[in-house]
Amino acid sequence: MVPTLAARGHRAYLVRLAGAATTLTVVGRPQVRSTRWIADSFNFTGMPVDPNAPPSFAAMFAESGAQAGQPIYRLGADGTWSLVGSPAATAMVPGEAFWIWTQGGS
Repeated sequence: MVPTLAARGHRAYLVRLAGAATTLTVVGRPQVRSTRWIADSFNFTGMPVDPNAPPSFAAMFAESGAQAGQPIYRLGADGTWSLVGSPAATAMVPGEAFWIWTQGGS
């Protein structure tokens, strides 16, 4: 029996798989919604980015006073969360979710 889970569109999900040979199949229609940021908190989210020209973290949040210059964490291949050291030089990855601090309202 294959377990199933109903997932809501444009939400970040952290999924732990049983091993490298495990396959996760996601079916449905892609949806784009605006992100609802929680003020003064880390927010777990992904962003729709062009896979052929992904922006840097700094470029994505340059116009946002609430997210620009705030800490951002991404999950490494070793399963640990680490601070994005240089948001200006680090490109976002399509399909990746991350933790970003939101200072005040967004």
